[in-house]
Amino acid sequence: HIRIAVIDDGPGMDAALLQEVRSRLESEEEVYRHIGLVNTDKRIKLTYQSAEGLTIRSKRRWGTVITMAVPLQRPDGGGEAE
Repeated sequence: HIRIAVIDDGPGMDAALLQEVRSRLESEEEVYRHIGLVNTDKRIKLTYQSAEGLTIRSKRRWGTVITMAVPLQRPDGGGEAE
């Protein structure tokens, strides 16, 4: 896998908001907030047939880190990913 991290040194999220965002990623319901995160998470899981999508860590006044892991091999198992 290659891990890609996006780091935001903004205000971060408190524990309640972070849990809400994480819950929305795991939910099967249609969501209308944080739709970019949900869409990206689902596409990674579908494209790479992986249970691992986005990982979100955040702390109030410290910022947020969103990490995704992408396999180095194509989903069909043939050679390196393009």
